Amino acid sequence: MMNADRMEGTARSMGGKLEEGFGRATGDVKSQVEGTVQQAVGAAQDLYGQARETAGDAAAAVRRQAGSFEQTIRENVETRPYTAVAIALALGWFVGRLGRSYLAADSLSPFRLVTWAAKDKRRTSQCSSSCADC
Repeated sequence: MMNADRMEGTARSMGGKLEEGFGRATGDVKSQVEGTVQQAVGAAQDLYGQARETAGDAAAAVRRQAGSFEQTIRENVETRPYTAVAIALALGWFVGRLGRSYLAADSLSPFRLVTWAAKDKRRTSQCSSSCADC
C-alpha cells in the first residue's frame, strides 16, 4: 500500500516528465530544467515514502515478536513456576557474581596496592614515636 509521500512523489515525477517533454518539444530550456528538477524532487519524496513504509513494517515486526516472546515467558511461568524461580535465582546469582568479581579485582589492583603501601610508608616515617596516632 502506498502512503501519501509515495503517491505525491510519483505524481511530481510524472509531472516533471511531462514538463521536461513539453520543454523539449517547444525548445524551452527553462521548462526542461524545471521538469528535471521536479523529477528529482518526486523521486526523493518517493524514496522517503518507501523508507517510512519500511520502518513502519520493521517496527510492526518487532512489536509482534516482542509480544510473542512475552507470551512464551508468561506461559512458561504459569505452567512451570518452580523452573521459572530456579532460572530467576540462577540469573540473579550470576549477575551478582559478575559485580562482585569486578569490585574485588578493582580493589586489589597492583596500582592500588603500591599506592596504599607508599602512603602507609610516608605516614609512619613522618610520625615520631611519641605520637598517639601511630
